[in-house]
Amino acid sequence: MLDGPAPVLEVSDLRTVFATRDGAVHAVNGVSFSIAPGELLGVVGESGSGKSVTMMSLMGLLPSPPAEVVGGSILYQGREVRQMSDRQLRDLRGGWRDRVGELRWVQLGLSESGEGACSRSVD
Repeated sequence: MLDGPAPVLEVSDLRTVFATRDGAVHAVNGVSFSIAPGELLGVVGESGSGKSVTMMSLMGLLPSPPAEVVGGSILYQGREVRQMSDRQLRDLRGGWRDRVGELRWVQLGLSESGEGACSRSVD
C-alpha cells in the first residue's frame, strides 16, 4: 500500500470507440494514469494519436453516437465519472473550467488582479 494522499484523478484502462460505416475505430485503447494533489499532467503525442479524444472522454464531451467510452474507470476525487448523471457531469466540467482559468493566469505569470508573478499549487 502506498503512502500519501489519494489521487485527485485516476484513470484506468480507458477505452473509447467510434462507430463508422466501415466498422469500429478504437481511438483510445487502455489509457491509464493518476494525478495526485498538486501534480500536473502534460499529454503529448503526434497528431491523431488520441490526446483530445482521451481528454474529451474523461469529461463526457464526445458525441454519442458515434463515440462511446466502452471500458475503463475514471475516478475523480474517488467518484466514478462514468456513472455520473448529465447534471453531475455539467457541474464537474464547471469545476474543471474554473481550474483552466486559474492555470491560464499561472501560465502568464500574473496574479488574477494582473499584478506581479504568482505561483499557485493546483490541488
